[in-house]
Amino acid sequence: MYKGEGPYSVSFKGVDREWKEVVMPDGTTDDEFCTFVDHLECLLDALTLGLPIEPGTAHWLDNMPDQMYEQLVTAGLVKSRKDATSE
Repeated sequence: MYKGEGPYSVSFKGVDREWKEVVMPDGTTDDEFCTFVDHLECLLDALTLGLPIEPGTAHWLDNMPDQMYEQLVTAGLVKSRKDATSE
């Protein structure tokens, strides 16, 4: 986790063991960032252990703005919303 001069960012190893980064939007509060990190950890745990995503994290994903959600798609953590609606 990093908070420097710019927006918050989170670096983590994805399920593929490669480093990923998600950059939070400008104006993200400390509480919003901590919530993001908590849900990100739950999501990574579920994917790594082959468990279902917790309902609270699923709700968080459903309500996430498209720009942030697409960063998780790029990191390989979730399917594109377009793909999910066509199933």
